[in-house]
Amino acid sequence: ADLRLRSIPVILLVADFEAADAVVRGWRPAAVLHKPFHLTALTAAVRRILRADSDPSESW
Repeated sequence: ADLRLRSIPVILLVADFEAADAVVRGWRPAAVLHKPFHLTALTAAVRRILRADSDPSESW
């Protein structure tokens, strides 16, 4: 594997969708994972994002 690619972070983005027309209203960064990361770290980040989206007190 190319060692240069190992230092590139993975940025998880989330978007707001309108149910009526399924158009993306805006992307925003939700988490940054630095390689190498474990699947458990990715899963935890996605769960945190989903919880934050359902709780308006945790908005950006």
